[in-house]
Amino acid sequence: MFKNTYYVGEFMNGTHHGTGRAKYPKGEEYIGEWYLGKQQGNGIRGYFGEKVFFGKFVNDKPHGKGVLFSGENTKEIFSNW
Repeated sequence: MFKNTYYVGEFMNGTHHGTGRAKYPKGEEYIGEWYLGKQQGNGIRGYFGEKVFFGKFVNDKPHGKGVLFSGENTKEIFSNW
């Protein structure tokens, strides 16, 4: 994890595992499932107060079907990632 990251949630063997919430120093936030320290499974990621992604994650990245809300006009993008 990044230095100065705030995390609340489940742990296994000293790392994020299960469900939890992480806030990163530059304002990004992730709420969802973790697997051995990685964002893995269903989750929501907020990008600096401007974008929000709802969907699946694999190895800390959006993966598969999801929805991205972006910008002031709240555009919805349904896609495979």
